[in-house]
Amino acid sequence: MKITAIIPTMNRPKPLGDLLDSILVNTIVPEQTVVVDQSDSKEILDLVTEMRPAFAALGSVLEYYWRDQKSLTAARNFGVSRARGDLVSFFDDDLILSPRYFLTIGNIFAANPHTMGVQGSIANDPKHSRASNLLRKVFFADHVGKEFRIIPSFRAQVMDPAVVKLRKVVQANFLNGVCTYRSSVFQEFSFDEKLTKYSLGEDRDFSYRVGKRYPGSLAVAADAEVIHVHSTE
Repeated sequence: MKITAIIPTMNRPKPLGDLLDSILVNTIVPEQTVVVDQSDSKEILDLVTEMRPAFAALGSVLEYYWRDQKSLTAARNFGVSRARGDLVSFFDDDLILSPRYFLTIGNIFAANPHTMGVQGSIANDPKHSRASNLLRKVFFADHVGKEFRIIPSFRAQVMDPAVVKLRKVVQANFLNGVCTYRSSVFQEFSFDEKLTKYSLGEDRDFSYRVGKRYPGSLAVAADAEVIHVHSTE
């Protein structure tokens, strides 16, 4: 299966360069990587131009598009409109991928024809104390529990990372932003462009709609790890 990676970015050339470097050293490099830039300068364009030959040397295409609209959801939808892969992966620009990220994700899709979306695991997610987690649960905030599910507040319960690591692949009814979908999903769904700028929660909204349409089709992959750098730019 061919893979398209879509990376919206804005004014963060250094983190983006680190992410692109981590894509280049993956066991499987996507056939197409689409950078959707909403920056106020040419730094991202210069970076992509500089790195494009390294992708080409691996038989991959690194594409650049500039968009005036400041919206993560609009940038993702635009990237989808340019995607040619059977699988479409989304990344924030301040992530670093583990070397087997795409291999792990691709194997899950290949082995499970019913699967529509797979989420990678953020290896450095912040940990909450038991007391803090209990308070978050009581007040319907994001918290750790027995499964991955949306709760009535539209916050989320996520499974204990140690349990996910043990099980390798776990079913979920929503995914976060580090995710990959079959391209056929986008014939029915798009990201909500009413969520503007940073578009907080766009991944939860999108994946929850997919999961309702295709129950049991979303999964979290423990071994598809990423590091979230949390850029301050």
